[in-house]
Amino acid sequence: MSAALRAVAAVLLLSPVPALAQDAAVTEEDYVTILSMNDCSMTEAALAADLPKLGMDPASLVPVTEDLVARGAATVTDEADGNRRITLGPEICTPVDMAEYGFDAPPEHVAKVTEVLLARNCLLQIADGSAAEAEAGLTTSEFSMAFAVLQSRGEGEIDPVKMELRLINKDCP
Repeated sequence: MSAALRAVAAVLLLSPVPALAQDAAVTEEDYVTILSMNDCSMTEAALAADLPKLGMDPASLVPVTEDLVARGAATVTDEADGNRRITLGPEICTPVDMAEYGFDAPPEHVAKVTEVLLARNCLLQIADGSAAEAEAGLTTSEFSMAFAVLQSRGEGEIDPVKMELRLINKDCP
């Protein structure tokens, strides 16, 4: 993908609104691009959740994953929380610095948002956002950018139906 298309994909991946079309098969190029925006490693669940936002069919992940693992270009490991993590090797994946697309926040902001969400059982109703921002000692913009960083890492997601933010973390239920 070109840099411009990567930027569009990054925005879509962080968007709370799902895409309408969801039938395109994932190509190896798509797969590598998405994982490169997430330090070349994501859980299958996070990856599958992001694909519909890009108009791609999550079921098409399986053959691409199997092919990459068979070629030795990727590994799949089981995590303590039951998720399976896909990690691409450096021969096919170079991490993309999400800051170049405007998705950046100081590590201490990301840590504060993580702490607030952990204290709230890993869920935040969007209606409670002001209170959570105050708990974190962050402005709305700072909190949002920190959560966008979590999303870009596959550690956070927005459920537009339930209107809530969810932390994906080993300490979450």
